[in-house]
Amino acid sequence: MVQLLLVLILLAIIGLFLFSIRLFFYMKELFLKAEEIEAELIKVDKRISKLTDELSRKEDEIKFLQNQYKVFVKALKERER
Repeated sequence: MVQLLLVLILLAIIGLFLFSIRLFFYMKELFLKAEEIEAELIKVDKRISKLTDELSRKEDEIKFLQNQYKVFVKALKERER
């Protein structure tokens, strides 16, 4: 009876050990996947920054062209007078 209990305890310990090894490799795989996702997020963040800068330049260009247009229209009106 005691031997059966010891065998069951030993099997439980072996089972926990195997489970912990499996869990370790699963966590390692998840960690590697998280690193890949982080690298992709960094790329996306850089792309967003680049696009934001480009958008800002385009907005400045539009403002400049709007101001040029206003000056041009004002000059045409004065010329017509």
